Amino acid sequence: MPKLALAIDDKSSLNILKELEGLPLVVKIGPIVFLEEGFSLLKALKQSGFEVFLDLKFHDIPNTVLKSVEICAKNNIDYLTVHTLGGKEMLSPLKDIKGNTNIIGVTILTSHDSSYLEFLGSRYSLEEMVLNLAGVANECNLDGVVCSGFEAFSIKNKFPNLKTVIPGVRLDKDKKDDQKRVVSLQEVGGIADIIVMGRSIFNSPNPKETIFSILNMLGGYHGS
Repeated sequence: MPKLALAIDDKSSLNILKELEGLPLVVKIGPIVFLEEGFSLLKALKQSGFEVFLDLKFHDIPNTVLKSVEICAKNNIDYLTVHTLGGKEMLSPLKDIKGNTNIIGVTILTSHDSSYLEFLGSRYSLEEMVLNLAGVANECNLDGVVCSGFEAFSIKNKFPNLKTVIPGVRLDKDKKDDQKRVVSLQEVGGIADIIVMGRSIFNSPNPKETIFSILNMLGGYHGS
């Protein structure tokens, strides 16, 4: 059964969390909220019973990333993102210092499409590049990868031990936005380990009821 990660991308979205305590939710905190609130917010979320997903997408020289991940791991983060484009030298040492933190490798952002690879001069298709980067994540003993729903099935087939974290998931009624490779909840429910949703929830008339409905669809909650 996939987990639902609620994407908190601005401080106003934090207001709903008090009403959601006790639900089987992962709370994903991005850089904007983290830079404003810091580790004290993450500690409070853990104390409220949520799993915490810190989405900072580290990509720097190996030593800087190593020390950054070590700090996050000491703060009991459940999931933490790094860029697989950082390469093996950056990624390989992380397994030794991550503790209980799941290190999730970002492949190609869902805001990119094939034109991005053309811009980079890559000879690979988008799916080939994502699979190549997933292979790097697997070789470096990362716990999972962030990928679109379009590549998740291929990744699960080739690297069954990798968790698949799928952003860009929308309800059928939603419109696309700046994320180009989006899929519906129904399309990825059977192949995702973590489904990341934010705008579909917060743009709905009743975000709390929308969360209940999604959890029901995923099989993780019964009742409201």
